[in-house]
Amino acid sequence: EVDISPLPALSEDDVIYLTKNYIEKLKTENENNPKTIEKLDKFLAKFNVKKFMKQNPNLTSSDFYMIMYNEVADLL
Repeated sequence: EVDISPLPALSEDDVIYLTKNYIEKLKTENENNPKTIEKLDKFLAKFNVKKFMKQNPNLTSSDFYMIMYNEVADLL
């Protein structure tokens, strides 16, 4: 029997930190594409952590990355 402990739910501060970090990594990966960087900057400026967490309750870090990938896929 394998006991896999559930990941803890993220706080607002965690989500803000992870979002900024995620967007910065994408900007680095797309440094030769100024339009993509501009779109990512706009996304980050408009990001509402309270709304995001209300839409995604009990968010864990693995959930965050799946959801964020879907959120920004159209920007890339």
